[in-house]
Amino acid sequence: MSNFKSFILMNNKIKIGLLCLLLGTTSVSCEKFLDAKSNSSITVPSTIRDLRAILDHDIEMNNFYPGPLEIAADDFLLTDVGYWSIYQEGQDAYTWNDQGIQGAWWSIPYKVISNTNIILEGLERIKEGNLKERQSIEGEALFLRGWALFYLAQTYCMPYTYSDAGDGLGMVIPKSSSTVITEKRASLKETYTQIIADLTKAISLLPNQQEYVTRSSKLAAFAAMARIYLTIGDYKNAEMMVDQVFEIRSDLLDYATLDRKASLPLNMDNNTEIMYTGGSSSSSFYILNANVYINPELYKLYDDGDLRKEIFFEKGKQGYKFKGFQNGEQTGFYGGLVMDELYLIKAECLARKTQLTEGLSYLNKLVRNRYDKLKFVPLTAGTGKELLDKVLLERRKEMVCRGQRWLDIRRLNKEGTWNLTLSRSISDGKVTHNFVLPPNDLRYAFLVPQKAMIDNKYIQNPR
Repeated sequence: MSNFKSFILMNNKIKIGLLCLLLGTTSVSCEKFLDAKSNSSITVPSTIRDLRAILDHDIEMNNFYPGPLEIAADDFLLTDVGYWSIYQEGQDAYTWNDQGIQGAWWSIPYKVISNTNIILEGLERIKEGNLKERQSIEGEALFLRGWALFYLAQTYCMPYTYSDAGDGLGMVIPKSSSTVITEKRASLKETYTQIIADLTKAISLLPNQQEYVTRSSKLAAFAAMARIYLTIGDYKNAEMMVDQVFEIRSDLLDYATLDRKASLPLNMDNNTEIMYTGGSSSSSFYILNANVYINPELYKLYDDGDLRKEIFFEKGKQGYKFKGFQNGEQTGFYGGLVMDELYLIKAECLARKTQLTEGLSYLNKLVRNRYDKLKFVPLTAGTGKELLDKVLLERRKEMVCRGQRWLDIRRLNKEGTWNLTLSRSISDGKVTHNFVLPPNDLRYAFLVPQKAMIDNKYIQNPR
């Protein structure tokens, strides 16, 4: 993002703050306004500007991604000291011993969904604004509603494949912004039907690209759909979505142009691959913990010609620390949409069709931009399986701290491509405690928080 765009975005945030301040002068807090928990007309958005302000509250609307997607995976590890220093919910997520006591991983994405329903209801009531502006606001709201629901499903539902009957436990799908939720948990199939319906309609409304990467666009929605379809094993549609992105743009960043020694080599000014930005504020306590380090098995996958080895990692006291945050912000994992992922999805889909030449061309184009040009050796493959294995290897090396490793383990274990068992060992100074998560274990779906269970009497995930 250029400095000019950053300046404009900052001005936009200032305007949001002024809106909150204005609402505050009428004895209504910004938080109350965004929660919309009152029936008072003062707290109900009444202008297009109000609706835009809700969407542009990026601290809330772009940083909802649930923390367990990185905490429960195997790219980051905790030292024994680190494990005993974090709070109980973090320990439980790390050892796959969830007790349903963490509410934020559930409530934060549902807050986003509530806000999108406020916006969609507001558009029905508010008649001002030109057609282009109204369509963009509606499209952005639908995008976020489907996107937040998708991430809830990755946290609280077992993996789903599009060819499944889909009668397992899905998510609650609120139909309005009302604080009185009467809906029960939908089925898995109903959940994904809603996700895809929202994203599909969003595509028809959104502009190709937006001035700010905090706002979703047609480009972002196609990329999001590619991730969704890949996750549910619908490779035909996943590839189709990638092709739609590539019709708009397909540029990759040459990592050789980055300062590998910088504390944060990637940032919003130089990372031209970012299409839509977002992160996981609820995983910051874990990712940034001084006692968290990169799994040595992951670090060993990078050879000396791979620029990611220095761009992503630096030596720390306990091992290698991660520094390759896509947007240059040291926080939780990055949940945004970046061009590199589309090349990996395209290559995987082609590998599954045994289209080796074309699949290798996409994979090598990505990897070439991640290597020292003098040390890059094009990848080769003689079979579809060999190509798939290489794509998945590059996927792990590329998508670090992006919340994707957990999704990949879930989907690839379910379809039988992998048979991966995760394990941890934690010592309390006297006894070493061992924890194991076998493939397709019921703990791949976290428990619905206890408070939500008490308030709404949902069916709990089995154990």
